[in-house]
Amino acid sequence: MQRTPTHYELLSVARDASPEQIKKAYRKLAQKLHPDRNPDPYASDMMGVVNASHDVLADPVRRAAYDAQLAADEHKARIEAQRRKQAHAAKGQAV
Repeated sequence: MQRTPTHYELLSVARDASPEQIKKAYRKLAQKLHPDRNPDPYASDMMGVVNASHDVLADPVRRAAYDAQLAADEHKARIEAQRRKQAHAAKGQAV
C-alpha cells in the first residue's frame, strides 16, 4: 500500500523549514505547475494540491495541528509495526 506524501514532501521542504523556505518552495512549484504555464491536463489538479499544502504550512496554527497529527500517525505506525514483528516472532516460535 502506497502512503500519501506529506505536505512537506509535496513542497520538498524539511519539517523544520522556516516560513520563508516554505514560501520559496511554493513559489517555485507554482511557477512550474500553474495551468497557464503548464500544458499538462492535470496541471490544475496538481496546482490545487500544492496550494492546499502551502495553505496548511503557511498558517502557524494549522501547521502545528498538522505536525501533531503527523506525529500521532507515525507513533501509531511504529506501534503497529512492532506488534506485527512480535506476532511474527511468536508465530515462528510456536512452530
